[in-house]
Amino acid sequence: MDFFNNHNDNSKRNEMLLDAIMEEQKNREEKYNIKKGYLLKKRKTPVSNPFEKDVEDDDRNFKHNSVNTLNNGKPVFVVNGKGTFRGSKNSISNKNKLIIALSTMALILVAAIAFCCVFFFSKHNIKIVCGNIEGITITNTKNDEINKIQLRMYESFSFKITVNENYSNSIIEVWYNNVELEPNEKGFYTIKFNGENAELRITGVVENDYDVAFENVNGLTFQKLKEDNTFENITTTQTNYYGTNLKFRVVDNVTNEVLKEPYIAIYNNNKLMKANENGIFEVFFDKNQTISGGYHSPYEYFNILNISENETPNYVVSGLTELGSQSKVLKFPSKYNNYNLTYDFFSNNYYNQTQEIIMNSDCVFDQTVFDYFVNLENINVLNSGEIGYYSLNGLLYEKVSIVSYAIGLTEEHVIEKLIKVPNGYGRNLEEGARILNINPDEICTNAINRLNYIKTIYIGSKTSSIQPLALKGAYNQNNYTINIENSEYFVVENNVIYTKDKTEIVAAPAYSGEFSVPNNVKIRDNAFSFSNVTKLSFEENATLSIYALNMMENVKTIVLPTNTANIYDIMFFGNINLEVIDLRNVVGTITISPTATDNWSKLKYIVVPDAQLENYKNANAETIFANLFISASEFDKK
Repeated sequence: MDFFNNHNDNSKRNEMLLDAIMEEQKNREEKYNIKKGYLLKKRKTPVSNPFEKDVEDDDRNFKHNSVNTLNNGKPVFVVNGKGTFRGSKNSISNKNKLIIALSTMALILVAAIAFCCVFFFSKHNIKIVCGNIEGITITNTKNDEINKIQLRMYESFSFKITVNENYSNSIIEVWYNNVELEPNEKGFYTIKFNGENAELRITGVVENDYDVAFENVNGLTFQKLKEDNTFENITTTQTNYYGTNLKFRVVDNVTNEVLKEPYIAIYNNNKLMKANENGIFEVFFDKNQTISGGYHSPYEYFNILNISENETPNYVVSGLTELGSQSKVLKFPSKYNNYNLTYDFFSNNYYNQTQEIIMNSDCVFDQTVFDYFVNLENINVLNSGEIGYYSLNGLLYEKVSIVSYAIGLTEEHVIEKLIKVPNGYGRNLEEGARILNINPDEICTNAINRLNYIKTIYIGSKTSSIQPLALKGAYNQNNYTINIENSEYFVVENNVIYTKDKTEIVAAPAYSGEFSVPNNVKIRDNAFSFSNVTKLSFEENATLSIYALNMMENVKTIVLPTNTANIYDIMFFGNINLEVIDLRNVVGTITISPTATDNWSKLKYIVVPDAQLENYKNANAETIFANLFISASEFDKK
């Protein structure tokens, strides 16, 4: 081997060395019965001189005779002297490796199956969150009470929540994993477990405080009755009434009047309470009762509309609610939501039950509002002053400040107006005492719409003005008598009111039958409206205003005066039973407006002078009056 030690390696020598290594390996395998299958692994560090002589024996006690050994006596494979690979024995066979791999996979699979079985088939707790869990009872579909919920994977559960005693004011909400649940028609909620962190949250469970919230509503004060029979104002929320008996009353701040229903509505468990004769409300608080109250009831009696077209609300009372139509006593509030109310009923309903109306002096209304209360007996005005509305003996009046002008003099004074006589006024009077005494400065339009019980009206000497339709009130009976004594303004003859000099007919609401107007007498607007006059004629000339003959519901024949110039459209408005218009005394041929027949649905004849018959027919040949004209002589024969 000295040859190798003294020479550089080359290809020939490498081949010789390889043959020697292979031969040595073969002998070793045969001698020690070593299985083939050395693994050649690349050495990490290069060999500087692979032919360096090493005479140590290996661990199997044999020597390499022809080749020096490297790497502790293990064979070395040298390729072109660039590096070395050493062979190492494979301690685990490929078969064993496969067995180990399969076993490992089997163990993992078994573990996974075991985990899945535990996860899918074991029960999981559903977390229940409730601030007052003692206030509710949770039951399943079998009505069994439960205090916990455990579900398997994808398992559903239905339950019902019942609010316990002393928690009746609770408003329950149920949330499952942040999704709000709704109960079915039987009150059951349903949840399903899907593997997430399940949380059932129940909110709104609160314990009843049995509080009474007394508030100053619409000028009202609530007062608690104390043990010494005195009263104490309640201005804040009162608590701890459970097991106690509470007595209280409600007072109007302006009048200091103790109010009872229907002026004030107090509810106990949503039921209207009744005050005793002293206006005291009483309630005992147990576990099932609470008070809610302080609602000013008049608003419950009226239909209130907001008909404003601008930013400021304009509230109008359009009529009564069903509750209001059944009430015997009504209070008219003057404000709603701190805004003024206007009473102007839009419906044609009549309210038969109401006998008394209580109102504030600042109420705003159309006078016809009172016409809907056909049995109203009394109007009572609160808070009246020197100016504005006030009541006297159940009648509604108004004081108005006016200014009078004279030569070199300006005078301001207050006049008194009669606004309304209730339709049912006098109902409780004896038959022989059903008398209406009135003596205002002025009787306003619509002051007397109906008189159901009055038999005699006395108008005092102070009355200087009677407005049109002021006494239309008797058209439903017309059997009363009007008396005016010692008046410098009016005189009455046969229930017809004239001016003192008898040059004008002011009103004839209580007249019945046929009436002939004297010559040159003026007929004021609506003088015969709603009367029981069946035939109205004129002796000769007369002064007629445009509304003089309106609303004569019972008239059948009108004989117009000599100086009639023409017939206006509105002249006979409301004469729904008019059958004959007699023009025999009218000089010449007058014009009749075709549209006037809108108010003459029952008109049969237009009587004209014999000599003018053809003229009228020719002038109206193309109108709807063509076949209504008849000569006076022919008509008189009928």
